[in-house]
Parts: sequence; structure tokens; C-alpha cells
Amino acid sequence: MIGGVRRLRSLQIDSSSVAVDHAINSATGPTLTSWTGWAGAAKKVTANSPELKTLRRGNLLAPQLAIIATGCHHLVSVDLSSAGEDDGRLTDDAAVKVLIDHCPSIEQLSLFNTSVTIDTVRALKTYRPLTLLTLGGDRELRLFATEDAETALGDLLSARGAPLTRLRIGERGWCMRAELALLLPDAVPRLRSLHLLGGYSTRVIGWFVQRLPALHHLGVGYSVELEQLKEGVPRPVAALNSRDLDRLFVVGKGWDRLAGASPP
Repeated sequence: MIGGVRRLRSLQIDSSSVAVDHAINSATGPTLTSWTGWAGAAKKVTANSPELKTLRRGNLLAPQLAIIATGCHHLVSVDLSSAGEDDGRLTDDAAVKVLIDHCPSIEQLSLFNTSVTIDTVRALKTYRPLTLLTLGGDRELRLFATEDAETALGDLLSARGAPLTRLRIGERGWCMRAELALLLPDAVPRLRSLHLLGGYSTRVIGWFVQRLPALHHLGVGYSVELEQLKEGVPRPVAALNSRDLDRLFVVGKGWDRLAGASPP
């Protein structure tokens, strides 16, 4: 079995046995390109699988993320999002900084339900352009609580937003200010999937849709019911529920290349 693990290209395991998880995650080989992190094996995976391309956080914390970042420089897709149930030990600015300092090829970055602040938003302005970005979360207002944060997001999108095809931003209680709303359509002309969390009317959503010609998938959190959204969004844009949107925002998938496709 361990010999077979060394030939795997992708690995995600969460068994009922810590010993089994440790043995399997520690036995990866040079062909591994996609991994859902397991903290106890970070050093082993870094040494065994330096060509890693896709990283999902799993139970990795900042020290293990730093180990992966300094040893796996070819990461393309990184999901550091959290369900928010790990005692507050969420991904922070320092963890993201280590990644962008050591991994120059990241194209997809998910920071949903993390503890990142305006410092990360500003740091991404000088990083390479992304095709997928998620910021904020399905919790109370935090990242976007200040006008400065929205200004920083607007600056980031204006400077690096042109290649974006998937964007998820917002939090509970957030309502995008007019300045950001006006610049967003011009800043992300290739956007195909958009998930806005916060409070929006169907009229505002319709305004966005009309100004995003490449848009195919749209979701809005908390303020608009799905059926109401479907009625207010002109075809061919598909109004999606949270489950389908979650599929679209999985890192490492080929949705950037599948214009107009629907999630499986």
C-alpha cells in the first residue's frame, strides 16, 4: 500500500486513525502534485514531493505552511480557507506572506474565512495577477469593516484584476461602497464566476451583470433568495446556490478554461 502512495498524483485522506494518516501522508513521492495538508507530514511531503502544484490547507497551521512554502516553490493553486471551527487558529497575514515570498507562480488563492487583514490585500497588489481570488467569509463583518479595506481591494483589482475569472468577496453585513462598485466591472473584464456576500438588491445585482460581459455564474449571499435572484438576472448568466458556487471556487480545477460550463 505504501508503495502505491508514492505513485499518487493527488492525496486527501482523513481516516479515523492518526497512525494511518501519518503513515500515508508521509509516504508521498515525486509524482504528487495535489495535496490536502496534514500537519504531521509537512516536512515529509516537502522533501518527497517538491513539485507540488495544488495545496489545500487541511489542518496545516502557520508553521507547517511555512515549511511547505519554502520547499515547494511551484505551487499554482492554494486554498487556505477554513470552516472557522479551529479555535481561532486561522490563516493570517504572516502565513500568506511566506507563501507569496517563496512561491512566485500562484494563480489561484482562496482566503475565505481566514484572519487575513488589509495588509494581505495590499501585499497582493505587488504579486503576480491571479485568476481566482476569495476574500472575506460567511461570518460577521471583519475584513471589510473599514473604508480603507475597500480602497485597498479596489487598488488591488485595478492593478491585478484583468486576468481574474473567479472572484468571491464579502462578509455578513457588508454593503460595497459606490467607489468600489463603479470600478469593479472595468477592473475584472474576464470575470466568469462572481460570488458577492453582503446586502444587495436585485437592482444592484442586475447592474453588475450588465457590465460584466464574460459573466456566466453569479451568487449573492444573505440578502437575495435564489429564486428571486434567478428572476432578476438575465440569461445566459446562471444564478447558483451556495453548494454549486462552492464547487466553482475549488482551487486546482479547470473552470478557468471552461467558459460557460456548469458545475458538475
